[in-house]
Amino acid sequence: MLARHGFIGPTRPYEGKFGLFQSHLQAQLPHADLTQLSAGLGTDWKLAETAIKPYPVCHFAHGAADAAIALHAEGLDVDAIRSIRILLPAPTLPIVAEPVAAKARPQTEYAAKFSAPFIVATCLRLGHFGLAELRPEAMADERTLTLCDRTTCATDPETGYPDYFSGGVELELQDGRQLRHHVRVNSGAGERQLDRTGALRKYGLAAGMHLAPDRAQAAAEAVLAIDRHPVRETMRRLGSN
Repeated sequence: MLARHGFIGPTRPYEGKFGLFQSHLQAQLPHADLTQLSAGLGTDWKLAETAIKPYPVCHFAHGAADAAIALHAEGLDVDAIRSIRILLPAPTLPIVAEPVAAKARPQTEYAAKFSAPFIVATCLRLGHFGLAELRPEAMADERTLTLCDRTTCATDPETGYPDYFSGGVELELQDGRQLRHHVRVNSGAGERQLDRTGALRKYGLAAGMHLAPDRAQAAAEAVLAIDRHPVRETMRRLGSN
């Protein structure tokens, strides 16, 4: 549509005055090896190595989310929680843990994505975190917000950051017991990259918000078979959904 209406794109998007090199490399440009941009171009494919985020929130909180989900899986009674301590990489605290009051009561979907207390509280309660957990009614759920009020964040002494978005959750229960779970390699990273099953689980949580189970399954099958028939056939199958 842009081209149809006469929109003209930049002629020098990389090396131009306002291109990628000048805007991002700046003073480092003379020292950059630009030949790497085209080395193996068209033959050395990296797309299959792309890491898929398992949760639709800031990557910095993924390890802590994993830890909370693991605690939930142990049969945790969230009503028995007296306090929650979230362990995060120190450089990420200003982003997902501060200011404390704002993180305990995120006012928008975007703010919720960057609130470690909200993310962890949700995972402790539900054992998962998908797009549905960013709906207004989920963000206003008093059971989740009560857990946020009982939460503090601290530096993770066992972090694998920046290679991994490590995180941990420490709980003190009303009866004095303490529970802890720490995740060094967050799900979606390194040897824990999402496989087909994990990717389908994430897709299912999102698609299920709008599609009936059979239609969601048919759409998934059409995409997973994209290498076995023309793209036109893929679009026909998706359109029929």
